[in-house]
Amino acid sequence: DGHVGYSDYTSEMFASAVIKPFHDCEPNGYYYYDLEEYQIRVIMLNSCDDAQGRKGFTSAQVTWFENTLASVPSGWSVISVSHHPIVSAINTESTLAGNSAGIVSAIQNFITNHPTNNYIAHLSGHTHADMMEKVNGVEYVSIVDSSTDQSDYSADVICINQTTKTVNLLRSGEGEDRAFTY
Repeated sequence: DGHVGYSDYTSEMFASAVIKPFHDCEPNGYYYYDLEEYQIRVIMLNSCDDAQGRKGFTSAQVTWFENTLASVPSGWSVISVSHHPIVSAINTESTLAGNSAGIVSAIQNFITNHPTNNYIAHLSGHTHADMMEKVNGVEYVSIVDSSTDQSDYSADVICINQTTKTVNLLRSGEGEDRAFTY
């Protein structure tokens, strides 16, 4: 039915898709994983990749991201993820990862140069706040993981309906369910 979500994705599949590649990735901490049966590429970025371990993307990572996007098969969709936000529309400039402009530019170039592909969203955290903003056709989503005093824990189950191009963020914990289209 075109729907990818909680009922389709087991904890073993999650561990295989998210946990294992993280442990297998190069020391740089960024990688991608293809959900081939759904034709979705999930790209995990390391927003603490500068030489001092502060928030930021090195030029090498931006180049890797551009190349990884360029290699997405025709007709596939993309989701990217980083800890720190990459657009100020969902936060303040002070919380953005350094060289975020390079990542955002790569996303926009991908959309322009790959019209048969879909960019589902860029997901981030760090802000301890739920925010969503569509910028130049891309949904940038900040997902809270806990309140600022860390007294409450929250997580979202992400359900993607590829037929209707709808994403539902189903909340467990503090906060509310959210949805958007891509």
